[in-house]
Amino acid sequence: MVDISADYLVQGAGATCLGFVDSLLDYPSDDSIVIVDRGDSPGGHWNDAYPFVRLHQPAAVYGLASTLLGSGRLETEGLNAGLFDLATRSEVLAHYDGAMRNRFLPSGRVRYFPKCDLTVDADGHAGTIRNMATGAITRVAIRKRLITTTISTEIPSTHPPRFRIAEGVHCIPVNGLASLDRPYAAYTVVGAGKTGIDACIWLLGRGVEPQRISWVMPRDSWFGPRENMQPGIEFFAHNIGTQITATEEIMAAETVDNMFRRFEARGLLCRLDPEVWPTMYRCAIVSARELAQLRRIRKVIRLGRVDAVERDTLVLREGSVPADPDTLYIHCAANAFSTDPKTSSRPRPTFEPRRINLSILRFCQPAFSCALIARIEVLYQEDTARNAITIPVPPPQVPLDWLRMMLISYANSGHWRTEPLLDAWISTCRLNVFATETRGVSKSAPKIAALVMDWEARIPAAAQKMQALIAGAA
Repeated sequence: MVDISADYLVQGAGATCLGFVDSLLDYPSDDSIVIVDRGDSPGGHWNDAYPFVRLHQPAAVYGLASTLLGSGRLETEGLNAGLFDLATRSEVLAHYDGAMRNRFLPSGRVRYFPKCDLTVDADGHAGTIRNMATGAITRVAIRKRLITTTISTEIPSTHPPRFRIAEGVHCIPVNGLASLDRPYAAYTVVGAGKTGIDACIWLLGRGVEPQRISWVMPRDSWFGPRENMQPGIEFFAHNIGTQITATEEIMAAETVDNMFRRFEARGLLCRLDPEVWPTMYRCAIVSARELAQLRRIRKVIRLGRVDAVERDTLVLREGSVPADPDTLYIHCAANAFSTDPKTSSRPRPTFEPRRINLSILRFCQPAFSCALIARIEVLYQEDTARNAITIPVPPPQVPLDWLRMMLISYANSGHWRTEPLLDAWISTCRLNVFATETRGVSKSAPKIAALVMDWEARIPAAAQKMQALIAGAA
């Protein structure tokens, strides 16, 4: 057994933990960091993702704050034409692997233990690292904190279907589409989230006729238009304009449902079928071209979750539908972001005496949030002050969660703006979609400053109205 020590012991090498470490390294310090991961290479769930996956948000605002991800250019072809590029799985993995090899390890502050298990003592003062290949044990003393994440990511390749599959039925995780070796009479996509969207787009993009595709959608979802989430000065006025419009519609709304109808009418949110009211919101974003493609699929099955797949029948909670025996079922139903149900209603504070619980601090932006948590760790001295400005945003599940999510995001952001050192970092962080300084334009420019001031001035009244809408929906 080998004994070592570290100021920070990091449990995992996924996007959130690596984002924290990357930001921590930017601050001059002698603090040492040990990263322990069950995976064989950095990147977390991206290592098991399907080969054709792309980010749903611009690459320019994902990954590590220190290093540009993607090309930083507007795409000229495809369903994302005219918008900033979306990184592929291979680009994301190269981003994290390159950072580990060229930034983290050469810093002299980071030690990396891939393919290892970690158990932490109850008192949080030490952990045990077990090499999964050799069984070798390393004990690590924790001088400051254990770093862990509060959000787990489920993907189809590592989480099998929760429904029964009869013998002879062809069912694959979405990863299997890339190695498809024959055509099928029909294709049924099971899952209404981001992965289901990608599977449908892949099938259509490979020339499968829409009438051969069925899409099992237990619940419809509200989507955010990707056009409203673009970095850079080209889109800054539009982005801030949508935020201002949102506050206007919040103030005018009579109920939560009325607010969503207003949002849809103003292009702030969209849905697959204008005739079906969504009951889910999970931060999924689509481009207008992608939405148009998805709407070509007319066989949308809205009979609840799948219970079983028989050779000629699809059995769902609310009924059954006949199926061609030569149907390929594509499993896309894993929960992309999940939380412990015991703590989801009352999440753990971000900062605890011997521990940091990485969480989302601003709506649907985990990469930015975890980089910011590291900055707050080094700039503040007391956990009480740290926790006051890092209220966790629980991953949204239902439309009402949009309001809850935004209320916490508004509160956190309001605190950040009052701290000059923190505000200066946020204003230049490339993961911040509003950080136009990274593209050569200061937010102090008159037109931009006026837009920002207008938006910020509206937030307090909008927050009060949001609280009233939530209370009215109880």
